[in-house]
Amino acid sequence: MIAHEVEPDDVDEVIEKVARKIVDARMETVAILSLEMMRPLSRISSQMGRALIAPWFGIFGWDTMEKADMYMAVFEDRENVKRLIRRIEELSGISDRSKKEKGRKNEWNLPQEECST
Repeated sequence: MIAHEVEPDDVDEVIEKVARKIVDARMETVAILSLEMMRPLSRISSQMGRALIAPWFGIFGWDTMEKADMYMAVFEDRENVKRLIRRIEELSGISDRSKKEKGRKNEWNLPQEECST
C-alpha cells in the first residue's frame, strides 16, 4: 500500500471524527493517557500498522483499506496527535476543569508550594 499525502481539510475531519468518537464513548482519560505515552513512537507505530495491520483491512474492501492508510498518515505526525489530545480535552471539558481547579482555594491550608504538586 502506498502512503498518500493528506489534505489539511481531511486532517481536520479525521481529528474531529476520532475525538468525537472517543468522547462519545467516554474514554477520554484512557485515550489521552495512551496517546501521550505513544506520541514519541507515532511515526514507528504508523509504519508498523501499514505493514502488519493494514493488509487485513483488505478483507473489508478497498475503501476501508484507503481510509486506514489515511488515518495512519494523519497520526504519524506528532503534531496531529497533539491536536487530537487538545480536541478531546476541549470536547470533554477537561481543559476547563483544570483551569477551575487551579483557581480553587487550598482546602487543607497547606503552603502553596505543597498544594501545586
